[in-house]
Amino acid sequence: MISIKLVKKAKNGDKEAFNDLIIYYQNDLYNIAKCKLHNEDDVCDAIQETILNAYSHIDSLKNSYKFKSWLIKILINECNKIYLKYKNNR
Repeated sequence: MISIKLVKKAKNGDKEAFNDLIIYYQNDLYNIAKCKLHNEDDVCDAIQETILNAYSHIDSLKNSYKFKSWLIKILINECNKIYLKYKNNR
């Protein structure tokens, strides 16, 4: 299990701690995005946007214990945006 101290450090602006969290969860992010989008470029785009959004808004995370579910929710929202963009362009 990932250290809550690492999440708290990331919330306090520690870029290395945030990077460590992303590395720790990278396989989970990839697998979820791949199941929802299938296209490798879209998967990469969704993960990239997730990381940017999470980094920009980590101060909004109220409970450090819920970092993983918060991160995955951001990813699912990004996947849905990409999916809807393609669905609406057909």
